[in-house]
Amino acid sequence: MAKAPAPSQRQSHWAIHVDMPTRMRLFSGIVLFVYAFTHFVNHALGLISLDALEAGRVWFVFVWRSTPGSILLLGSLAVHVTFALWKLYQRRTFNWARWEWAQLFLGLAIPILLVPHMLDTRMMATAFGVTDSYAYVLLRVWPGQAVNQTLLLLIVWIHGCLGLHYWLRLKSWYRRLLPWLLGAAVLLPVLALLGFVNGGRVTHELAKHDFWLKAVRLASNWPGELAEAVKAELTRYLLLGFALLLLLVAAGRGGRALWDRRVKTVTVRYPDGRRVVIPRGVTVLEASRRAGLPHAAVCGGRGRCSTCRVRVGKGADTLPPPIDDERRVLDRVGARLNERLACQIRPRYDIDVTPLLPDSAGPEDAEGRPVYTFGEEQHVAVLVSDLRGRWLLADNREAPDLVFLLNQYYRAMARCVEQVGGRVQRFDSGRLIALFGIGQGAAPGSISAMAASCLMANALRHFNEGYASELGKPLATGVGIHVGKAVIGEVGSYGQPTLTAIGDVTGVAARLQAATVSYRCQILISEDVAEWSGANLAGLPKHPVYTRAGQGPTMAYAVDDPLKLGEVLLKQAGRLGRKPARRRAQKRKAPAAAATPDTTIPEPPKDAAPEPAAEKANGAASPVKTAESKAGKAAGAKPQKAPAPKAEKSSEPAPAKPAASEPASPAKKSAQAVPTPRVAS
Repeated sequence: MAKAPAPSQRQSHWAIHVDMPTRMRLFSGIVLFVYAFTHFVNHALGLISLDALEAGRVWFVFVWRSTPGSILLLGSLAVHVTFALWKLYQRRTFNWARWEWAQLFLGLAIPILLVPHMLDTRMMATAFGVTDSYAYVLLRVWPGQAVNQTLLLLIVWIHGCLGLHYWLRLKSWYRRLLPWLLGAAVLLPVLALLGFVNGGRVTHELAKHDFWLKAVRLASNWPGELAEAVKAELTRYLLLGFALLLLLVAAGRGGRALWDRRVKTVTVRYPDGRRVVIPRGVTVLEASRRAGLPHAAVCGGRGRCSTCRVRVGKGADTLPPPIDDERRVLDRVGARLNERLACQIRPRYDIDVTPLLPDSAGPEDAEGRPVYTFGEEQHVAVLVSDLRGRWLLADNREAPDLVFLLNQYYRAMARCVEQVGGRVQRFDSGRLIALFGIGQGAAPGSISAMAASCLMANALRHFNEGYASELGKPLATGVGIHVGKAVIGEVGSYGQPTLTAIGDVTGVAARLQAATVSYRCQILISEDVAEWSGANLAGLPKHPVYTRAGQGPTMAYAVDDPLKLGEVLLKQAGRLGRKPARRRAQKRKAPAAAATPDTTIPEPPKDAAPEPAAEKANGAASPVKTAESKAGKAAGAKPQKAPAPKAEKSSEPAPAKPAASEPASPAKKSAQAVPTPRVAS
């Protein structure tokens, strides 16, 4: 098969305006809904009095009978009907959702009931000078046409509400306000009908008085026989014209079906081996519906929800580029380059597609999600915590009590993880796996993981104290922390996906946690975590941990007391939290030579003894001699004044500063403050 030509730029420019009928139909529908809303509010004033109805009509007529209002209203009515019929012609299949069928039949019933009412009011007022007041209208429709008017009100309102609901339900704010909006949507037509009924009954009683009836006929310029005959003829012709339009749409669909048999066909292949042969110009969503394959489309194939999106395999290069509306939706959900909306692509050559969402997808699936949820490789820190001796909890304990204690423990640990921005991957029989630094980097993730381990140790202590009478023996945990590259993504069945880290980093953290038993410590922190975080863990014991056969050991720092680790993190947070301007000022004051040792003396506390004059003149003593002097003081020896050493004869030279070409270590990449735990005293 010859390779299909690449889509031209001209095709993409033309495709921008393809969905214009949908936009026009939506805009015109909103205008008509606003008109119906204001009209029904005016009806509801009938619960007060007939005079209130007339007072509300003054403002209603002022808006909708003005020149701009008339153009907007009548133009929207014509546009909405035209593009609704065009959409009906475009649909290749009638495998619709139930709400789409309901909206279609309600929409087709509106002209049958609306045309007589519209001619009796708007046409009579425009062509014959009739003042169509509420008294005039109620005298003509009550009680003979009361049922028709009631049906018209309900059909118009339900049709409009269905359209707005299935358009706005993709918005999160709409779902939050849905209970209140539903109450208003039910209350307004009820009040409008009650106002209509009350106004009709009052008018019917007043019509028994000849003086009032003659006054209304005279004031409204009651239409004569000619006007009634014109209304009857126009009603017949308009309804006949609407029927002819429906027949024209049906004939167009039939002619297109005959033409499709003569044009070239396209094969759409699905992952389960099914193939659907369609004519060119049919969307992938319509192909799925033709074959009866389940395919999600919350918005009904209007290109708004993104739930119909598919991953295109073979043949992706033959598709034209996305139009503006499709690109906007794909960007909102963070779609990949080979993902498209099935309701928008019309293949001209054979393609392979894979639907990404099940047919049971809902409006919440249309919301945008972070890109990493679809799968992305990045540096993350993984914390694995295991509850030691958890099998002892089940001994001589009722099942509800066991589940209660485990839930309380898991909730306490999860709060610690979430407090520092982590994500709990899963709980598994006393084991907790948490991820840190997703979308942020290895440095903040490493510090957050160590901070979470301190918080978890503190929370476990409070848990043991609070449930001491039920536990009998305090619970203990072992924690392993490692950082590295992993593939992050949501994995699992639909409706219950779990953010998972796929890679060796989780296995290494689990081996570190298991090694806490051998080294008799609470936390084991890999050397990579210490380097990325920049935390000074040199004072902690360091042990090798073999994580995989045939590979070298992973060096890890053992933490016996989480309070010490918390103090280190607090110092690290203070060092990272210094203002950049102060650091830049210190760099400007520093000597130009890169290898010059730093001899800056820290400022002593206010209550410290004054320094000897010799030290002030010649500089600070070396760290080794300072330590020896402190050791002498501790042993009771009399401290002696140390002579100032010369820089070239120093027994322990200061480390040289790295050159500009030297690569930065992971610790230097950590330049932002991260949450640190509050260490309990």
